[in-house]
Parts: sequence; structure tokens; C-alpha cells
Amino acid sequence: MDEFRFAHAWAFPLLIAAGWVIWKGRWRRRLPARLYGDVRLTRTGIRSWKVRLHPLPDTLRVAAWCLLVVALARPQAGTAQEVIRGEGIDIVFALDVSGSMAALDFQPLNRLEAAKDVIADFVAGREFDRIGVVIYARAAYTLVPLTLDYQTVRSALDGVRLISELRTADGEQALDGTASGVGLLASAALMRESTVRSKVIILLTDGATNSGVDLSLAAEAAAAWGFESLPSGLVAGGRCPRRTAKATSR
Repeated sequence: MDEFRFAHAWAFPLLIAAGWVIWKGRWRRRLPARLYGDVRLTRTGIRSWKVRLHPLPDTLRVAAWCLLVVALARPQAGTAQEVIRGEGIDIVFALDVSGSMAALDFQPLNRLEAAKDVIADFVAGREFDRIGVVIYARAAYTLVPLTLDYQTVRSALDGVRLISELRTADGEQALDGTASGVGLLASAALMRESTVRSKVIILLTDGATNSGVDLSLAAEAAAAWGFESLPSGLVAGGRCPRRTAKATSR
């Protein structure tokens, strides 16, 4: 950021001397009033250019002194740059967006919205860690590649929807299912080129894998590649109502 300061601020009390010169000059100008009994005599006299410029020397002395004091104080302006060094890790969230994530056991939020809030809160506490996000149902998709731009991560999360609300490139309904193993492998692939020492995959899902690669096999493969997998459940327990569309008739 831009900064302005004086290196030797202690010099400013020297300006008192300038005030003394001003006071002394005014005292001198009062002397003629003491030498004449009638001051009107000084007012009616012809004022030469010497008289008119009489205060100029004192004014120049005061100005020169003030400039000298300011120069002595050494005004400095510039841009301050702070370099913060730190070592972070790479973290990828594998977020389940299957139909079962519509359950409302985190009322008034469904499981997906609750999971998004958890990720957003986690990201808010990061400083040096790169964050990536993969969403999955029966197939997996990279939502955010590894990045330090946490605002981009939060913005992308805001747009995440359930698989039932998504369409493929051909305009067809995306296939539902819970392929957690596929999501885990896609997250591992996202960090395959990472060179950091610690790489973590956080799996956010609400149920058992019912399609794709078995989750335990995918976890073993990720561990062989040097990734740590942290599964996280999103079931609060009890009955889980869901929002349903209301039928209308004409």
C-alpha cells in the first residue's frame, strides 16, 4: 500500500523559531508608533517601495526556515510491500450431488446445502492451502481445479445443484446414483500433478456407493498414489423428508 511519512519528525519543533521571527518582525513594525506622538503622521506620509518591501526579508527568512525544517524532517513516500511466506497443502472436496442429498434432515437446509455450507466455512479458514472441488453422482465432474482463489471456490459452490436439476451437453437428464469411488478417483486425478508433500481428499456423501467403482478399492488406489482420503457422512439421523413438486390442475 502507499505510505507517506517523515523520517525525522522530531525536527518540526524547530518551527518555533519561525514563529519567533514573525513575532519579532511585528514588534519592529510597532516602533514608529512609539516614536511619534500622533500616528496619523505616519499614515499620511509617502510610502516608498523600500517601505512597502520592508516585511519581505523577514517573510523570506521564515519561508526558508520552514523549508529547511521540512527538508530536515525528510518526507518520504513510497509503496510498502509485505511478503508472507507459508507452506500449504492441497485439498480436494468430492461432493455428492445425487438425489438422496435432497433429504431435509438439516432443516431448513437439505443435505447438499448443508455440505456446501461446511465447505464454505472450511475454506474461510484457509490461508495457504490450494482448494479444488469435484461433484459427482453416477459420474464425476471437476467443478474447481486446485486454486488459492477462495472467492472463486465459494462462487462455484453457490451454483452447485442436485443431479436431478442438471442436464448433459445433449440436453438429457443426468444419471442419478452414488458413485463415491468414481468421485474419489476423479479427485485423485485432479491432484495427480501436485508436488506438495501433503494431499488430502475430503469425501462428502450421505450413503453407500451404489454404482461405479467400489469405494474401498478407490481409496486403496488413492493411498497408493500418496493421497489421504477422509470420508465424511452427511446424515443427521431420523426420518428424512424431501421437497416434492406440487401437482397443479386446470
